[in-house]
Amino acid sequence: MSLNTLRAAGFDAVIDFDDVTSYERFKLLADLRATSVIGFNKEPYKLYDHSIAFFDGNSHISLRYKQVVKLFGIVDDRPYHYHLPGCRHEREKVARLLSQAGEVELRIAINPFTASEDKDFCRHQVATLVERLHALPYRVCIVMVGRSEKIRQLGLDMALYIADSTINSAVEVIRSCDLVITPDTSIVHIARAFDKPMVAVYNKRKLKNTGLPAITSGRRAMTRRSR
Repeated sequence: MSLNTLRAAGFDAVIDFDDVTSYERFKLLADLRATSVIGFNKEPYKLYDHSIAFFDGNSHISLRYKQVVKLFGIVDDRPYHYHLPGCRHEREKVARLLSQAGEVELRIAINPFTASEDKDFCRHQVATLVERLHALPYRVCIVMVGRSEKIRQLGLDMALYIADSTINSAVEVIRSCDLVITPDTSIVHIARAFDKPMVAVYNKRKLKNTGLPAITSGRRAMTRRSR
């Protein structure tokens, strides 16, 4: 989406959830020309109309969301859910893909790739995982999430994937599946938004303090050794 398109939306408020203070970030916020810019720990910077003090580096980022909601005068500690409208076209593509599997008892989304190669699953890991899942005593459907050209290179015969996939494809696959397995934090966030059971697999690199969604019932985070 272009800057002109974003600017034309006429945002009343733009919220910067990160602690990053870079020229590129500040320029984008200024170029959006929003009525109000809200940030965290940005008190020294005049670009921000309101700065929320938040120095608990061990807390989950969703606590920052709650601080913004409270700033808008909404105080409610009840459980909440995210709304992801998604893309109808991609949802229809995913529905057609899943219909190829016929009747199944469990749909599993596997995302083997991340933005950092040291966190990716290798082909052997993916193939072994797919094989073991298909060995379960009930019928499963496995859908791969990620860039279709990289998924295609894995040469997997027992897993489905969306051709020419996008982030919208990933959203709709996760929406339609019963379990998500991933080493990628962005997919973890999408799965958490849909409240999906998941297995989040990380290597031994230190996680960003606010990057890992809270692991609650039906979710598990684990680390793996470098291959």
